[in-house]
Amino acid sequence: MIDFPILLLLGLCSTVLMVLMLRIETNIRSPLVVFPLGVIALYCYPYFSHMMDYSFAASAVVGMWGALFCLFYFSFRVIFINAFKVNWGAGDGLRGNLKAATPHNDRLLYYTYVALIVFSVILSMHIYFHFNFISMLNSTWAGRRAEVASPMAELALYYAYMAACGSLIYYHLAKKRRKALLYLCIISLVYFSLVIKTKAYLVYMIIPFLVYYYLNRDAGKRRYVILMTMVASFLFLYLLVRFARHIGDLHSLSLYGGSIVSTVMGTDTGEFSLISAFFSLVQSGNNNPSFDANHSLIRMLMVFVPSSLGGSIKPEGMAYTIWDAYIGVKGVGGSYPATIIGDSYFNDFSFGYIIYPFFYAFVFSAIEKFSLHRRYMRLPVFALFCPTVLTMVRGSVYNGFSVLMFCFIFWLIVDLVSRTGILFKRTITERID
Repeated sequence: MIDFPILLLLGLCSTVLMVLMLRIETNIRSPLVVFPLGVIALYCYPYFSHMMDYSFAASAVVGMWGALFCLFYFSFRVIFINAFKVNWGAGDGLRGNLKAATPHNDRLLYYTYVALIVFSVILSMHIYFHFNFISMLNSTWAGRRAEVASPMAELALYYAYMAACGSLIYYHLAKKRRKALLYLCIISLVYFSLVIKTKAYLVYMIIPFLVYYYLNRDAGKRRYVILMTMVASFLFLYLLVRFARHIGDLHSLSLYGGSIVSTVMGTDTGEFSLISAFFSLVQSGNNNPSFDANHSLIRMLMVFVPSSLGGSIKPEGMAYTIWDAYIGVKGVGGSYPATIIGDSYFNDFSFGYIIYPFFYAFVFSAIEKFSLHRRYMRLPVFALFCPTVLTMVRGSVYNGFSVLMFCFIFWLIVDLVSRTGILFKRTITERID
């Protein structure tokens, strides 16, 4: 029986390519290490555990598509790295390049981060609870989602907090001079985790710092021990937020007593089962009329066009289409990301494994090239890449891409303001080769 060796070989091809990509990204100290790491965790590993649960034909299609996607992404990314001369560790090293945006007499970046976090917390208290403390204590995740009256305000909250995702890195580089920012980060994390009960905000703030610490050579070999400790702590906090979401309001904590730790550490395999939609829909014949229409690419190219104005020109997100085809419960606004590789397949059955890797590799590399030539943007963009690209790898391609682009424009404006000296004395105007 040759089915298993063939499927195994296809999975190994994807895995090896992403391991090689991880090594290259690590060598140039790029925040895009999250791309191969995300693909390995959310596509490669689940592929091996699911490949024998479906027909050989379906598993072979998923495996072959994944191998081709990884091959072309690896090839295009290496080409653009060399063409654009992308290297976050060049010159003064990663720490030195990022620290160039945090001199002692610079205040604009610091106050921007503070303002973004304060704005996020205050806006969330308004749109979810109307500044009612009792409502905060009694709120549940499901009830809060059902009561959101202004999607645009919630979107502004989401973008603002994402733009502030480099705050912990900034504090680490600025050290004792910016303790207020550290306190704000901790308060916001506790608030968004236990009151808002959203895991995403925890990921946005902590993942960039973990990536920075992994890539920073100055920390020496001891960084691996510290990094493992931080990752373990992050995973526990992630599961704790999931637990807080499931128990309902904060009063329900007393019902669990001493069983909280064991409950929190329960298995959560949701992220590793996203690929099941990819397998299942391939096996069933991909019969949704919205497939094979490049909806994700069209939406990304029209990222600055509001959906309300785009009308029929700007199509619905692919994750919503996959929900309708896979889950089958329509009219509830549900979405089901099927990993970035599955998204490319359902968008273009013929050439998706070429078109989408090329697009991602080019856009990511171009943004890196641009940001590395503007010292004020290096730290914010470095941090911004981590959660947005991870969101895209998960399969929420348009969500991650739109946040990346809008927040990139925001930090570009901040950089331009810094060069004019309108708000504070201009301290950073240098460009590097």
